[in-house]
Amino acid sequence: MTEAMRILGNGDVGISNTAPGYLLHVGSASTTANIIVGRFQTSAGTCDVVPISSGFACSSDMNLKKTSTL
Repeated sequence: MTEAMRILGNGDVGISNTAPGYLLHVGSASTTANIIVGRFQTSAGTCDVVPISSGFACSSDMNLKKTSTL
Protein backbone atom coordinates (compact mmCIF):
# COMPACT_ATOMS: atom_id res chain seq x y z
CA MET A 1 0.00 0.00 0.00
CA THR A 2 1.25 3.49 -0.90
CA GLU A 3 1.25 6.21 1.74
CA ALA A 4 -1.41 8.79 0.79
CA MET A 5 -1.00 11.40 3.53
CA ARG A 6 1.65 12.51 6.02
CA ILE A 7 1.48 14.93 8.94
CA LEU A 8 4.84 16.13 10.24
CA GLY A 9 5.57 17.10 13.83
CA ASN A 10 5.72 20.78 12.86
CA GLY A 11 2.14 20.63 11.52
CA ASP A 12 2.92 20.48 7.78
CA VAL A 13 0.48 18.18 5.98
CA GLY A 14 1.28 16.33 2.76
CA ILE A 15 -1.36 14.76 0.52
CA SER A 16 0.30 12.59 -2.13
CA ASN A 17 3.53 14.04 -0.72
CA THR A 18 5.70 12.32 1.90
CA ALA A 19 7.92 15.36 2.55
CA PRO A 20 5.60 18.38 2.82
CA GLY A 21 7.30 21.75 3.04
CA TYR A 22 4.19 23.85 3.69
CA LEU A 23 1.18 23.84 6.00
CA LEU A 24 -0.73 22.09 3.20
CA HIS A 25 1.32 20.56 0.41
CA VAL A 26 -0.70 18.66 -2.20
CA GLY A 27 1.06 16.58 -4.85
CA SER A 28 4.73 16.39 -5.76
CA ALA A 29 7.01 16.49 -8.78
CA SER A 30 5.77 12.99 -9.67
CA THR A 31 2.10 14.07 -9.74
CA THR A 32 0.70 14.00 -13.28
CA ALA A 33 0.44 17.46 -14.87
CA ASN A 34 -2.85 19.13 -15.77
CA ILE A 35 -5.02 17.40 -13.18
CA ILE A 36 -7.22 18.89 -10.50
CA VAL A 37 -5.34 18.67 -7.20
CA GLY A 38 -7.90 20.49 -5.10
CA ARG A 39 -11.53 21.52 -5.17
CA PHE A 40 -13.43 24.02 -3.07
CA GLN A 41 -17.18 23.56 -3.37
CA THR A 42 -20.35 25.10 -1.97
CA SER A 43 -23.93 25.20 -3.21
CA ALA A 44 -22.96 28.39 -5.11
CA GLY A 45 -20.28 26.72 -7.24
CA THR A 46 -16.82 25.20 -7.36
CA CYS A 47 -13.24 26.38 -7.66
CA ASP A 48 -10.70 23.84 -8.93
CA VAL A 49 -6.94 24.12 -8.46
CA VAL A 50 -4.98 22.96 -11.51
CA PRO A 51 -1.28 23.84 -11.12
CA ILE A 52 0.69 25.23 -14.08
CA SER A 53 -1.86 24.81 -16.87
CA SER A 54 -4.65 27.09 -15.70
CA GLY A 55 -4.05 27.99 -12.07
CA PHE A 56 -7.63 28.25 -10.81
CA ALA A 57 -10.79 27.27 -12.63
CA CYS A 58 -13.82 28.65 -10.82
CA SER A 59 -17.45 28.41 -11.75
CA SER A 60 -19.37 31.63 -12.05
CA ASP A 61 -23.00 32.46 -11.36
CA MET A 62 -24.51 35.65 -12.78
CA ASN A 63 -26.88 35.76 -9.77
CA LEU A 64 -23.87 36.43 -7.50
CA LYS A 65 -22.57 39.37 -9.54
CA LYS A 66 -23.39 42.95 -8.68
CA THR A 67 -23.53 45.84 -11.08
CA SER A 68 -22.62 49.30 -9.95
CA THR A 69 -23.79 52.59 -11.27
CA LEU A 70 -21.39 55.49 -10.91
